[in-house]
Amino acid sequence: VKLLSHRIFSIPIYLRQWLPREVYWDAEDTVRQQLHVQFGTANIQTAGLLMELASASLGDKLAQTHCLPRKTILRWLHEVAQGIEFAHGCGVVHSDIKPDNIMIVGNEEPQAAAKVTDFGSASILSTVGASTTTVRGTPMFIAPEYAAGDTGPTRASDVFSFGMTMWCALVPQGTEHGLGRTDIQVAMALHLGRRPLGRRPPVAAIDASLVGLIERCWAADPSARPSMVEVEEALRSLVVLPTQSRLTPSMQLWSTLLQPLGVEAAFQQLQFQQNGHLFLSPALDTTHPCHQLICTKVGSHVNNVRRVVMVGTDASTASCFAKLHEAEMNSRARNPALRVQSPTDAASVAGLGRLKQSFIPVTTAPGDPLPCARLLLAWHGTSSDKVDAVCRDGPRSLRTTDCGYFGAGSYFALEAAYALRYSSPDPASGESALILYTLSVSQAKVITPQGDYRPVEDPSTPQLHGFSQYYSGNRNTAVALAPACDAHFIPVKDYGLTHPLTGLITPRNVGYQAVDASIDTAEGHEIVIASYHRCIPIAVVYFRN
Repeated sequence: VKLLSHRIFSIPIYLRQWLPREVYWDAEDTVRQQLHVQFGTANIQTAGLLMELASASLGDKLAQTHCLPRKTILRWLHEVAQGIEFAHGCGVVHSDIKPDNIMIVGNEEPQAAAKVTDFGSASILSTVGASTTTVRGTPMFIAPEYAAGDTGPTRASDVFSFGMTMWCALVPQGTEHGLGRTDIQVAMALHLGRRPLGRRPPVAAIDASLVGLIERCWAADPSARPSMVEVEEALRSLVVLPTQSRLTPSMQLWSTLLQPLGVEAAFQQLQFQQNGHLFLSPALDTTHPCHQLICTKVGSHVNNVRRVVMVGTDASTASCFAKLHEAEMNSRARNPALRVQSPTDAASVAGLGRLKQSFIPVTTAPGDPLPCARLLLAWHGTSSDKVDAVCRDGPRSLRTTDCGYFGAGSYFALEAAYALRYSSPDPASGESALILYTLSVSQAKVITPQGDYRPVEDPSTPQLHGFSQYYSGNRNTAVALAPACDAHFIPVKDYGLTHPLTGLITPRNVGYQAVDASIDTAEGHEIVIASYHRCIPIAVVYFRN
C-alpha cells in the first residue's frame, strides 16, 4: 500500500484528474496489474494505491551472479512490450521505462511474470503540449530529443527507453555501455556524440535477430522508431507461447458474454485455420446460424453480402477482454467517483437511448441493477488487404488522414452502410470488407452540437471551424475522451459546408458531424472506444462493390 500525501486534497487538479481513476495493466492472459485508488470521506481524507507485492525488479534479476535463460528474458521483454503498448493505446506515456521499473512477480522463473510499474512520471498525451518539456527519467534511458527539451514525453520516447532496456537485458553481464561515467556524460553522448546520430551502446554481443529491432528503437529520428505494436509483434515472433499450439479458438466469450446471441454450438462446430492468435473460418454457407446472425446486423446492405468469415481468438485474448470488461463493471459499481451523472439535456438523452437499443441483452436477478459495463456489436471499415492486421491489433481509427473528429480512440459504426464509407474496395475482386466487433462500454458521452461545438470560432484557426472540441486538426495531436468516460457516442449527419451549431458557412467541408438526435434524424452513429483492448473481432463480412 502506498499512501499519498494528504496535501493532494487541497489541490483541485489531483482530485479532479487522478483520484477517480483505476488503471488496468494487461500482459499475457490476465489483467496483470490493478492500481485501486481508494479515498475516504468526511474527515478521513486518506488516499492510497493498493498494489500487488513484487519481490524483485528486472534490474535485480539482471544483477544476479547466474545468467538468466534467454527464453525467460525474451518472454519478460514481450510482456513488458504488451504493457507499454496497452498504455500507449490508452493515451498514457510512461516516461521512465528502465529495468528497475519492471517488476518480476512470482517466485519461480518459468512462471514469473514481468509487469510495468512506477507511473509517477507518466503523462497523458492529451495534456502534453509544447510547453511540457520538464524531463523526468533516467539519463541512459531518456530519448535525446526529450532530454534536450525539444519535445515533451511521447510514445517514441518510450520506445527509445524500451530499446535501451532490451540492450541491458540481452548483453552479457558486466558489459560496459561506453557512454560515460556520469549522467551528464551519458546524456551528451546520446544526443551530441558523432552528430547527428549520437552514440549508442555496443551491440556486437547481442543475438543478430534482435540487433535490428534494438537499433530501430533507439533511432535518433523519433519518426524512424517503430511503434510499440510493432515491437510487441517482433518479440512475439521470438517467444513460443503455449496458446500458439491450440488448434481451435477459445469458446469463453461465446459461452458467457455472447451466449445471448444464440450461436455458441454452431460456432464451436466450425473448422478454423490458425493465424497467430487469431482463427479464421472458411466462408460460411448462407444457411449457417452464424451467417444468419451476422446478416441480421448488416441491415440495408444484406443483399450485397458476398461472404462471411467468422473470427476466433486464443484463450489469452478472450480472457483479457472478459476480465477487463468484468473489472470495469466492478470498479464503477464500487467507486462512485468513477461514475458521472446521467445527462438531462434532450440531445444526450436521445443519443443514450439509441445506444442502449444496441446493447446485447443481459439477465439479472429480480431487483438487481443492470451491469455498469455493457456489450454491443459495431462495424469497422478497412481495406481488404488490412483485415488480418486490424483483426490482430485492433483498429486505431476509422480515419486515415486525421486524429479523429471526436477524440482519440478506435472508431466504429453501428450501421454497416455507414462503416462501408471507410472500406476501400479491393482492386482485383471489387470486394469491400467490414469487421464486426464486440465492444465493451461502461461510460459513454454523447457528442452533441450544443455541448461540444464552439458557438464562436477563432478566426486564427479556420481549419477547426465546424468541428467538435475533440478534434485537434493535427494528425499528430490526440485529444482524449471526456473525463471518466471510456467511449464517445455520436449520432451524425453530413453537414457539408455548414456549421453544425451555428448554421454558418464553414471554410471547408466538415463532413459527418454530430446531430441533435432529439430533433433531427441521424444518418449514422459512430462510437469511439478509448482502449482498443476493449474490442474484439467476431466476423469479417465481404460486400459486392
